[in-house]
Amino acid sequence: LSTPMWRALLGEGACGGRALDVGAGCGSITERIAPLFEAIHATEVSEWLAWRLRARGIPTAVAHDPADAHALASAGLPTCGYDAVFALNVLDRVPDVDAFLAALSSLLAPGGRLVVALPLPLRHAVSHHAAINAPAPAGEAAGAPRDVVPLPIRASSWEEAAGEACIALERSGLRVLRLVRAPYLSQGLSLLGTANRPFVLDDAVFVCKRAERGEREDG
Repeated sequence: LSTPMWRALLGEGACGGRALDVGAGCGSITERIAPLFEAIHATEVSEWLAWRLRARGIPTAVAHDPADAHALASAGLPTCGYDAVFALNVLDRVPDVDAFLAALSSLLAPGGRLVVALPLPLRHAVSHHAAINAPAPAGEAAGAPRDVVPLPIRASSWEEAAGEACIALERSGLRVLRLVRAPYLSQGLSLLGTANRPFVLDDAVFVCKRAERGEREDG
């Protein structure tokens, strides 16, 4: 999405203030959303990618947990109170989705927006492979068994999968405000030996906020 497209998706009222891009990668998308905010920060699990982001002028923390206050503070980043938090093509690759969403929500200022992008329909073999092989948390031996709690999305069509994702997000205490379908060209499947074959996928981009009391539906 271009900068004007991001502005239209978020709405004028959601722009401004400060934003955090979780798992920002090389920073190309971060640079597109940066003009919409007074300040843009990022996190990455890779030291090398964090270095590249900083070289592009984006203050970046190295953190496996996006709400790791020590990692954020050590990099000079605010530990909470973000007007927008972006997690683009990240959620399908984390071991525990509910815990990750809770961490993202804790970073938001009151009324802030959480923007989540998912390639749909999910390719669980890729997502699970990446989650299982994620770096072990501090104090846990590398290669130790990991509890993987995948997204409850099984549909084979984009539309049905997007509906299941909406349900999963709202069960995590979020309210989905907007949803858009966007093209996504991925070269992130090198783990499967397909680095030279980009995949043309369809992203579902959800704009959410924390559900207020009475907005969250049970079940």
